[in-house]
Amino acid sequence: MITEATQKDWTNFWEESTMNATATKTRENISIDEARQLRDEIIEQIEVAFAIWGDEDCFEQRAISSLISDSFVDKGVM
Repeated sequence: MITEATQKDWTNFWEESTMNATATKTRENISIDEARQLRDEIIEQIEVAFAIWGDEDCFEQRAISSLISDSFVDKGVM
């Protein structure tokens, strides 16, 4: 059990936290075609999930799929 933290412990903690935060902000660039494929795969997985639940082609499925499509359109992926 740790009962005391030294200055070095705090320095290491903050340096690692900063590095992790910076790493998560890094963006990968994907092409429009890759983004379209990603969108289509996400929507397909939603359709599969609703089919498994027995609620194919229901309002909720269409709403979620529309939200996904709209999110991609907002980023310029048509």
